[in-house]
Amino acid sequence: MSELNTPCQPINRGFEFNGKGAEYFSIWIVNVVLTILTLGIYSAWAKVRTKQYFYGNTKLDGASFQYLADPKRILIGRIIASVIFLGYYAAAMFSPTIAVMILLVLLALGPIFLVWSMSFQLRNSAYRHVSFLFQKDYSGAYKTFALPILLIGSFMLISNLYLPEELKIGEPQATPMDVSYSAMDVSSYEQDEAALLNSDTIEFADTEEPAPISPELKIYLAVQTLFLLSLVFLAPLWDYLITRYRVNRSQYGAEAFSFEVTARQFYGVYGRLILMSIVIMFLFGILIATILPLFSGTAGTQGEQESTNAAAGVVAMLTTLLLVPIYLWFFAYFKAKRTNLIYSHIDLDGMQLNCNMKTGYLMYLYLTNTLAMALTLGLLMPWAMVRTARYRASVTSVDTNGPLEQFSAVQQEQQSALGEELGNMFDIELGI
Repeated sequence: MSELNTPCQPINRGFEFNGKGAEYFSIWIVNVVLTILTLGIYSAWAKVRTKQYFYGNTKLDGASFQYLADPKRILIGRIIASVIFLGYYAAAMFSPTIAVMILLVLLALGPIFLVWSMSFQLRNSAYRHVSFLFQKDYSGAYKTFALPILLIGSFMLISNLYLPEELKIGEPQATPMDVSYSAMDVSSYEQDEAALLNSDTIEFADTEEPAPISPELKIYLAVQTLFLLSLVFLAPLWDYLITRYRVNRSQYGAEAFSFEVTARQFYGVYGRLILMSIVIMFLFGILIATILPLFSGTAGTQGEQESTNAAAGVVAMLTTLLLVPIYLWFFAYFKAKRTNLIYSHIDLDGMQLNCNMKTGYLMYLYLTNTLAMALTLGLLMPWAMVRTARYRASVTSVDTNGPLEQFSAVQQEQQSALGEELGNMFDIELGI
């Protein structure tokens, strides 16, 4: 018994969420009504009220978290984001080239925006009156996002500069049918029509073969395919680099977090998901191929039409009954495995976070939440959000070597000594 109470023995402290669906519903419905009446302006205040409710009802070691953001700062950020979007949309109406150039500029500024947004979120989150902080490492942000920026920017530029003529939006071009009719003399057309009506048999010309694909279109499609394959292959690496950057530059007071995960572990999560997707899609294809012949062989044109309709109905029913649950299972599997991988490898001054989400229960949660919201036209969304938050808290804990209250007090003293300006004007919520 004495060994259990020694300072070297970690103590596991679990998170708790004490919110209730009925309580949050009163907040949610007011947020929805006021956001509609103010044409979206109140959405900034709605976000703060929502965050404050969920933060305030999430507890660790008996103390609640706090959300300290100013709704006005969020509103300013959303106005800026809206102006940028409207500017891009207006440019796209006049010149696709200008729109692409604007997107490239925004892509180049993306790391800066992300740093501002992450800093805003952490600076306005606190535990025991000690704020979380984010180290604004812009050079590290550009190193982290260099590969996706170069790949996406190059793809956008090449796609715009080498867009095939077949895909360009411009004046409608005359088709061979239009040319033939415009060159046809009216009297000749009437004579041909009379000849067709008086003839006993009508011979139909063979259908023209489709026009061959131009070399430019082949190259364009090859670039598109290569880009998609690159996204699939590089997505785990980007996820790993971005997550590592965010965690390693986050702080609680003056103490920095550390993240000990390898890119290989991220590829393992993504790889298993892709492999299972291929296997399940293959099995689903075999099932469809087995069922369809059961509806063939009916004699007569009417029977063939009925069998075709029946086959289409069976395929649609199977797609709904099988693919929707499969999709939810894939989403739950990815969410659980990725969250467990990330949270279980975050360390803060010897304190280790733990997360143990279960794919099966998470799928059950998603399925029942989706059905409840669908059957009530969204009115049970607060109930679904509270259920999800409660489950996430119940599977998350932290191993500590001492009292969290004492650790927070030390961080509060060190943070005050740093003189950190929590109201930095560039910390702003851009909705990214």
